[in-house]
Amino acid sequence: MAEVHDIDPSNGRAVTLAGLIYKYREKEPLTAGEQKNLDDWLNENEANKKLFDELLQRDRLAAELESLKKYNEDNAVFTIFAALGVSPSAVIPLRKHPLRRTLAAASIILILIAGAWFFITRRNQTAEPPPIANAELQRDRAILTLADGRRLPLDSAHAGPMGTQGAASLQLQKDRLIYTTANKTATNPTVYNTITVPRGAQYHVILADSTEVWLNSASSVRYPAAFTATNREVTITGEAWFSVAKDATKPFLVTAGTMKVRVLGTEFNIMAYDDEPAIRTTLINGAVKTTVENKQGRPQQQILQPGEQAALNNSSGLLYLEKPNLDEVTGWHNGEFNCHNTPLPAIMRQVARWYDVTVEYQGSVANINYNGQLSRKHSLEDIMDILSDTRKVHFQRKTPDTIVVMPGPK
Repeated sequence: MAEVHDIDPSNGRAVTLAGLIYKYREKEPLTAGEQKNLDDWLNENEANKKLFDELLQRDRLAAELESLKKYNEDNAVFTIFAALGVSPSAVIPLRKHPLRRTLAAASIILILIAGAWFFITRRNQTAEPPPIANAELQRDRAILTLADGRRLPLDSAHAGPMGTQGAASLQLQKDRLIYTTANKTATNPTVYNTITVPRGAQYHVILADSTEVWLNSASSVRYPAAFTATNREVTITGEAWFSVAKDATKPFLVTAGTMKVRVLGTEFNIMAYDDEPAIRTTLINGAVKTTVENKQGRPQQQILQPGEQAALNNSSGLLYLEKPNLDEVTGWHNGEFNCHNTPLPAIMRQVARWYDVTVEYQGSVANINYNGQLSRKHSLEDIMDILSDTRKVHFQRKTPDTIVVMPGPK
């Protein structure tokens, strides 16, 4: 993978490029030499082009730039470079710089690159992330519990036929388990299997009706090995993405805590972790109906349209309808952490499950939110570094498996 040539805030080229990007964004004319400098940097690799596109597209960047224009230029430059731990005078003489009039506004690009919009940092393009401190996690590990109570590891080392369960045969492939209805007769009993995914892993299973289920970290799904009843019923804990095979004669039913979801054929995501404030069902395609009982025992229902979410508040027991950011909801399924004004505690709950660590807090972080995108292939150390670069928080290792989160810069 190509190396990323960062706009490093510690050198003069960084300042010049930031100024050029700002001028281009604001539709200010570039000289022939300035255009060549910008083109040369863009042509160095695809990562630079991606970074450039991200900077042009972000609404927040425009707001930050407008805000910065209100300040004295030299003071703004010194403040931002001090935040980055860089001496502006060591970078370039301000009053001699040909882009001095836009330097203050351009500086905000540097600090955004340094961390606030962390999805466009250099870490997005590292070839292989270094091992995390609490040992490299095996991402495809999961446990299959059979009807007779036997527990079998689901990993590539055991790939191949796994026998039968009721009317279904099982085939373990490198990264998924596949059920196939092989011997459907009236005498076949309905037997249930369970897949359990630990923290730090995720798993993919194809059920006997061809419905696909992706399980996130610290999740499980219990299901019939073959669907022989009039309904297709499964139960989950944690979080799962469903792509349900259509069968008008057999509705698909999912139970997640106290929420039940009924569907004929669709794609949707359910999050029902015990440490989350709500159980959330988000519809991607198709239509589903969610049903819960309130604390008085009366049913509450929501019929969802694509892009809508039914959220059951665990404290009040109320069911309400939301329109979430779908990128944030589905990020884990695509191998990403996606944040859209996401509170830090919600991010850290995902981090704790994915990296199998315990998170503690010193000081209040309730009002700290993030926007951006990170690959789940990054190491835990990288995640902490990127979040720390924003100077909103910093981290400390209490033990190899426990991290402490503190507000503000270190």
